[in-house]
Amino acid sequence: GANTPAPIMAEYKHQPYWWLSEFKSEGGGSIVYHPGEVPRTSDGKLPPELEKFTITPKAPDGVAEKWTLQAHILSNKLLREANRVQVLAIGDTFEAWQGSNMGISCEEGSDCELASMVVRKEFEDIPGFYPSAIIGDQMENLLWRIIHTAGFAKVNPRVCVINIGTMDLVAKKAPKEVGAALRVILKALQNRMRSTVFLVTAILPRADDVLGRKKEDRHNPKNQKTSISFTKSHYHKKIEEANEIMEKVTKEVSASPDNKVMHSPPVYFLDCNANFLTPGKQDSRDIPRDLMPDMLHLSAAGHQKFAACIHTTVKLLLEKAPLKLKSKRGKFF
Repeated sequence: GANTPAPIMAEYKHQPYWWLSEFKSEGGGSIVYHPGEVPRTSDGKLPPELEKFTITPKAPDGVAEKWTLQAHILSNKLLREANRVQVLAIGDTFEAWQGSNMGISCEEGSDCELASMVVRKEFEDIPGFYPSAIIGDQMENLLWRIIHTAGFAKVNPRVCVINIGTMDLVAKKAPKEVGAALRVILKALQNRMRSTVFLVTAILPRADDVLGRKKEDRHNPKNQKTSISFTKSHYHKKIEEANEIMEKVTKEVSASPDNKVMHSPPVYFLDCNANFLTPGKQDSRDIPRDLMPDMLHLSAAGHQKFAACIHTTVKLLLEKAPLKLKSKRGKFF
């Protein structure tokens, strides 16, 4: 239908395409950036090598109705608070920071609640710090939120922090596809938040596969070591490669002709992963269990380390970001 966004192409043969087509909700008009010559086969289809780098905004399979409701609830909250938001945190990991897990408020005394508390304390000197995230999101899910919910069209933070990508690797997306999707997400966000400084954080290390494929294996006594090797995880090389590509994408977006023409602020990349790794045996780099108990989700202590790393950089970026003269000072926690 007219309101369904077309697939969004990010790269072709390693060349960036700002070929971004979005359909306005009021009835079919499209906005196209750098349409260029998008190559097609004789029957009008996209060539296989271009299909690989196609990202289509969508809700997660299997939970679309529940997820869409959660996305709109977050959007309505963002709409109400839009004028107060100075720093927006979006993506996957940040849901615990807003005091919820899979759309449900954190239970009293849970790691989720403790995470929210330590983050609140970490950012107490930044009025208007606002997390708006859904745990488990892939990049296509975040893109759906950006395009289809009104909150992203209304909010204009000074800084926007993005943490996304680990679930794309779980879904067997290649690191190059993760980079291509990030390029599109940044373009879609820049179109809505003209004066915002964007900070992309690296995909965090994980080693849940080393503990075992099943959740019960991860709690087996024989696996209760104080740390687990990130180097042995099959995610290790994928995460390292994806982060290298994502950092490259942020630099390319910052240096793009579009950024210069639109006078858009630079896009930055922040790698906090050294905070979650310790030296192990035989040159291994290990993830301490006290920071990531199941080698996937952060503990409250892990969230505190992540928040502290981001906080330091956000403070520096706020010195460069334009002031929001109309915003009201206030805290969200």
